[in-house]
Amino acid sequence: MSTVESLRIGTIPFANVMPLDFFLPEIMPEAELICEVPSKSAKMLAKAQVDVALVSIIELFNHPEYSYIPGIGICSDGPVESVCLFSQKEPQDIQSIALDNNSLASNTLLRILLREYWQISPKLVTYTPPVCRGLEKADAALCIGDNAFYARFPKDESRYRYDLGALWKELTGLPFVYAAWITRPELNPNLIADPFVEAKEKGLKHVNQLSLVCAQQRNLPADFIYRYFTQNIYYDLGEKERQGIHCYFDKAKEILNSAIA
Repeated sequence: MSTVESLRIGTIPFANVMPLDFFLPEIMPEAELICEVPSKSAKMLAKAQVDVALVSIIELFNHPEYSYIPGIGICSDGPVESVCLFSQKEPQDIQSIALDNNSLASNTLLRILLREYWQISPKLVTYTPPVCRGLEKADAALCIGDNAFYARFPKDESRYRYDLGALWKELTGLPFVYAAWITRPELNPNLIADPFVEAKEKGLKHVNQLSLVCAQQRNLPADFIYRYFTQNIYYDLGEKERQGIHCYFDKAKEILNSAIA
């Protein structure tokens, strides 16, 4: 059993993670941080190659034996900016969509919106970012994380862009939780929570500094990153966010049941 100090921690290389993990090496110097895309980080958690991982919330749906560190998540209550469908056509004309193969929760979220919001049934394929590759394979392409930012700058006026966070809010009236610190079954998340809470609080306290660092690393406008950190996403997972998770899981179950039928 890993101690709190020596945890193997899976994290992801997206901008939205920075306020949560930037100060973890300072707070937990003996811990091992392993950075991978969400889909690979989830596989590492399943294989017990990491003890806790910041992964898509869908992992709690797929693995009810998992738990999560309370009070921390990557959430939006409206437009999120980093989970978007880019399209050459309006929704009613879309015949095919390429799904980002790095994504887990967002792919299922899009399938929910296709069914309940737009009421369309396009053909679904997968692709590896950048988004231009997806648009070579299909009428539209889902793009998540930093790749969704790069698809905006420089802006391509020929594309439609649909923000999935905004559409989920319009559909349900609830926030959406994209990811959380999810733990293996043998770990009690309450017993390891303190350093993760401390890292989050310190990250949010230094959000101005992190915005500049993040923008420089990714060659993106610093004011855009600051607005993203402070207006589009937030990191407190409370009761309303848990309602959003339960709503998402109910709708995901309907999607899976209809696929089996």
